[in-house]
Amino acid sequence: MAEISLQGSPIRTNGELPAVGITARAVLVLDEDNRVLHAERVPEIAREPDYDRALKALGWMEAGS
Repeated sequence: MAEISLQGSPIRTNGELPAVGITARAVLVLDEDNRVLHAERVPEIAREPDYDRALKALGWMEAGS
């Protein structure tokens, strides 16, 4: 279980989210203790999140890249 904030309200989730922003995209990066390292939601499906920032949060890319 992870606790995240959705529109300012904390919720606990097992990966399933309420149908809010259903036409949006999101990326979440959690550590092994289910702490959120990175979270981003873009307002519409036509846009993509910044995947490079998500990879940097995982330590897979240099911070200056």
